[in-house]
Amino acid sequence: MYKDCLRLLAAFTVVALIGTNLLAADGPARDVDLRLPPPDLFDIGWPTWTHHGVPLDTPWTLYNWGDTDLAITITPVQDNGPAGWLTISSELQGTVVIPCGENNSVTGTITLNTGGVVNAPGTIVYLRGRLDLDPDGYGYGPDPLEVECWVADTVYLPAYDTITTGCLSLVIQSDGNFGNQGAGRVNMDFFEYGDCDSLAGAADTIPGDATVYIYDGSPVICWSEGDSVVCNWSIFGWGMTNRSGFIPMGYEPPVDSGDYKVYQSQFVAHDTSVLITRKWIVPQPAYDSCTFLIQATEYRSADGQTHSGLTIGEAIDWDIPADTVFRNRSGYDLSNRLIWQNGSEYNDDDDIECQENSDRYGGIAMLEVIEIESDDTTCNAEFYGAYTEDNYAWVYLAGGFVPEELDSMMTANEGFVIESDSLDTDLHTVMTFRSNYTLTPDKTLIVFSCLISGRLGYAEFIASAEGCHQWYSDHLKPPTCCMGEIRGNVDYDPADDIDIGDLVYLVDYMFTGGPAPLCWLEADVDGSGGNSSGSEDIDISDLVMLVDFMFTGGSPPSPCPGGSGCDGLWQLL
Repeated sequence: MYKDCLRLLAAFTVVALIGTNLLAADGPARDVDLRLPPPDLFDIGWPTWTHHGVPLDTPWTLYNWGDTDLAITITPVQDNGPAGWLTISSELQGTVVIPCGENNSVTGTITLNTGGVVNAPGTIVYLRGRLDLDPDGYGYGPDPLEVECWVADTVYLPAYDTITTGCLSLVIQSDGNFGNQGAGRVNMDFFEYGDCDSLAGAADTIPGDATVYIYDGSPVICWSEGDSVVCNWSIFGWGMTNRSGFIPMGYEPPVDSGDYKVYQSQFVAHDTSVLITRKWIVPQPAYDSCTFLIQATEYRSADGQTHSGLTIGEAIDWDIPADTVFRNRSGYDLSNRLIWQNGSEYNDDDDIECQENSDRYGGIAMLEVIEIESDDTTCNAEFYGAYTEDNYAWVYLAGGFVPEELDSMMTANEGFVIESDSLDTDLHTVMTFRSNYTLTPDKTLIVFSCLISGRLGYAEFIASAEGCHQWYSDHLKPPTCCMGEIRGNVDYDPADDIDIGDLVYLVDYMFTGGPAPLCWLEADVDGSGGNSSGSEDIDISDLVMLVDFMFTGGSPPSPCPGGSGCDGLWQLL
């Protein structure tokens, strides 16, 4: 079906005019009127694809509607891929003369994957090139015909689903998008789950649209390509038909694990360099909190090559209900590794409101980052940075992100950054997981993060963030998270050192509301919980044992029950 549509489009050529009157050296002006497919519409691109080992022929017609014969040279240029994958038929080779008058066209064939030169089943191969056109003797011509083609076993259209915890829902898509540009009532909102603002459309006289908290969101990955920057995302309507859009590679039915469900999809960067697997972990109504969702996102090389200088993160356009449309404020909470937006409340409108919009919140929190390289697995909660910015300055003007600007902002904003103009305006949030990152063929990056929303004030929202960290530790951390031979690495240092940082971490958690340990086994220093330690097993005896071991020559912490770091966590899902 895709190939038939492509041939139909490529054959339809009478739209754009590219020509002028040229003064001949030996006579009057000659009228050159060459008609070609407009580049924005008829370039050969997605969904152009073929199977491994199978060439794809596309007919192509050039018209001369002037009053003088036109000679033109067409040159295939390959930007990547094996030599010879892009060719043209004999009718289009050499100096092609397009006559004027009644028979004023030349038709030939563009062949992609010529001779089936790409033939590696089980892989996805991205091919990019162009056809340069030079009208002989004139020194200039129309823009090149850009060519993109994918060689794969099959292609997939985007699939949609709605996930729900029992007190909020979110629409997700198999190309990484979530929110679907403010679809409404499935956007981490509480409209169907007890919100006092329960009217929509013309009947809604209360300030703020309570049907949407997340307008749109997706993963983001950027890299340099020559003098330019390439970014891929699936936010603000950019999908697989755009050169910045992710391409879906499949969607699996949800798996019910009892206290949570797992929804999984795969998608690739537009050039098929990086494969991304996203798993949504959805707590079910009968268990724990229901105001958060957990994302587990895996990044690895899809083409067997090393990819360097990557900027990897997540972009979310929160539209938290506010006094005026979706104007928001923002902030962060270090202990929960959380950046948030909340609704702006600045009007004296208590007579028409059912609650203060400033009590409505949404945010993303970092849970854990796992890196697997060969047989070595490390895990920690370190990430590069997070910031909020004004959509009027960074999104609206271009109808979406500008790759160079987005990559620059993600790189420049290390740590938590709340821009000075991020006040009572339409904001987006970006969390950067890794900057200038290298992904080798034997390396895998896995990021666990949490999306949280709330409508009952800051304290309730922070409690939900803390609840997400706790839920993650209680439900998803495998019993083999203990890193080395003994416990005590409370701060989960990848080097597995037991030092003052572990003591500080344990004291903060026990007495000042600090973040929960990533591995309960490491914090259960005396091993009172055996091989299945939990929050209930962490008490003063663990702190005393750790102090004695570090400063008075006391007994070492209890042995780890086996395993290495976070091995098995990804497979557990």
